[in-house]
Amino acid sequence: MKRVLNIAAFVLLMLIGLMATRPAHAVSAVTGTVSYDPVTKLYTYTYTIDASVLSSIGHVSFAIRQNVQINWSGPLPTTWGQPDDFNFAILSGGGAPGPVGLSGSYWGWTSSFPYGVYDEDLVFWFSTTRGVSTDTANNFYLFSGGYTGGPPGYEGFVDFGNIVAPALVNIEAPPGIVPEPGTALLWAMGLLPVMWAVGRRRVG
Repeated sequence: MKRVLNIAAFVLLMLIGLMATRPAHAVSAVTGTVSYDPVTKLYTYTYTIDASVLSSIGHVSFAIRQNVQINWSGPLPTTWGQPDDFNFAILSGGGAPGPVGLSGSYWGWTSSFPYGVYDEDLVFWFSTTRGVSTDTANNFYLFSGGYTGGPPGYEGFVDFGNIVAPALVNIEAPPGIVPEPGTALLWAMGLLPVMWAVGRRRVG
């Protein structure tokens, strides 16, 4: 079975750099764990989201930072999984304003539909050869389109900060790769001012 990989990039205004400590915000909705398989030599990172805090209006997006460079072409985890109606994506962009503090490239997921009712907690995971990062900067975010409890100007961000995640790589995008605009999803999410969606491709 082939997976559809939504390749996306977000371009954010350059106002301040990453924040090294996790700022105060509305809720702590995400928990993360990691396990290691000595046979496959893979680390599996698993993230559980408290679905009770998510809005039923607008898209839901969750992402983990994995590359300090802006590179929407890769690298990918070895394998990954997500709830039904979510798509895996590579997200990339410049320095983020405000307390959220996003920069570089992320492995993430976005809901396929703008109106979702989540009766159970959402579980996302991926496996990679990379061990645990020791970087203390913000490295994840959880966004819900209809949520309003985030920091001023970033009300849709339910949770963000530092969580267990793979060691960062420093891999630039290959020359000549240019994203193709595709902004409909981000209009629906309410993130168009700070994010730039790009095309899709299939991976085996």
